[in-house]
Amino acid sequence: MALDEYRELIRSFRDSEYRREFATEQVAIGLAFQIRLLRESRGWTQDQLAQRTSKAQETISQLENPNYGRHTVSTLKKLASTFDVALSVRFVSFSELASRTVRLTPQNLAPPSFDKEYQYAFVDAPIPANDSAAGLVSEQDMGASNAGFRAPEESKERENAYAIAA
Repeated sequence: MALDEYRELIRSFRDSEYRREFATEQVAIGLAFQIRLLRESRGWTQDQLAQRTSKAQETISQLENPNYGRHTVSTLKKLASTFDVALSVRFVSFSELASRTVRLTPQNLAPPSFDKEYQYAFVDAPIPANDSAAGLVSEQDMGASNAGFRAPEESKERENAYAIAA
């Protein structure tokens, strides 16, 4: 299924206007949805996130609005620090964008905080039997099974990911 979706998306990217609009939309919608999922996965209200970031609740509401589209790197860095996650801003190929899009789930949009990640990866996880597995934890292992991490409940995964934010 994912391979068919990927191929169809790559075919659609042959239209340069569609390609540009898709990439722009992915940033705006993706950031808004991810901010909301991160907040909800921690059990915070918009008011609580606003207090933690020294921003107004209205600002948090705007940041979670997929039509806002004016996120600054400075604000994203502040949010990443507040959520205790890394921020990765980079240019990617359209094939990588397509691949990430078809693998999109609410769980990989709301990564655990470093403390939760560390607890799972180094305290709760069994010690690997050989050196080749030492220190390697898959994204799936870090998802909803993470001790103490509460992923948002969704009936469908990627199909609903952006629909909820819209």
